[in-house]
Amino acid sequence: ISLVPTAKANTAPITAVPVTRPRLRERLSMPDTTPRSLLSTSAMTAVMGAVFAFAVGTRDIAAAAPAAVAHGMAMTFAVAAGLVVVAVAIAFASGRRERRSA
Repeated sequence: ISLVPTAKANTAPITAVPVTRPRLRERLSMPDTTPRSLLSTSAMTAVMGAVFAFAVGTRDIAAAAPAAVAHGMAMTFAVAAGLVVVAVAIAFASGRRERRSA
């Protein structure tokens, strides 16, 4: 018995593709709406690392107690979740303002 999947898997072309609203498709295709700048990515990584280090509470992360590392992870996740909530709120407010002006 072979563990390799057989070649007769569903390889038919997708014909029923969901239609995206044209305005959304235009916004998603703009490169400036999805920033991939190395500087901003590096800055956010540094900020989240600083949040983790601050929440762990010790300079030597390798020697930190497992509970302190767990607390650092939880706090970093909480900050990231808060940033996601803020981003969604900004996007929602922007969409409402855009619909109201149209």
